[in-house]
Amino acid sequence: GQSVEDGKSGERNLGLMIGARVGGGINQRLTLDLSVDGYFQTRNEEIAAGLEKTIDTTLLSGMLGGSLFLVDGVYVRGMGGLAQVTTTVDKSENSETGLGLGLGAGYEFFANANLAVGAGVDYRMFVFKDADYNVFNVGITATWY
Repeated sequence: GQSVEDGKSGERNLGLMIGARVGGGINQRLTLDLSVDGYFQTRNEEIAAGLEKTIDTTLLSGMLGGSLFLVDGVYVRGMGGLAQVTTTVDKSENSETGLGLGLGAGYEFFANANLAVGAGVDYRMFVFKDADYNVFNVGITATWY
């Protein structure tokens, strides 16, 4: 799950995040990875007394990341990359490309020789020309090493 805060209005809204991450170990404590994520959100906003519009937001991102394992599967991570946000109000659509940065932490263990599963949290900030988005994620992770 995620909480997305629109940088212009300051509103917080819940949505869904789905993503995939592939990485490799540099040594016993450091991994590098590439993640591709999609954030999806639909909300109704009152624009005048008794008049609401449906706003759909899709934020797609590709981030390069690194995780530093501190002890027994506990890690901290940093990431950066590009993002595309598309906002649809009624049938009017607006898309922008921007930058993303993030920090996170979590725990993972190896389910088999190549697949690590776990839980993590992260904060990501996406900067676009017309708006900024702050995303707080809490989720289950699976990383193929």
